[in-house]
Amino acid sequence: MPTSLLLLFLFTLAVSLLICAVLD
Repeated sequence: MPTSLLLLFLFTLAVSLLICAVLD
């Protein structure tokens, strides 16, 4: 797995958690 895809996945996961935290 390319590093760029891994970083994109981690970024997406972080954004999802941030959105959940804000909506909660």
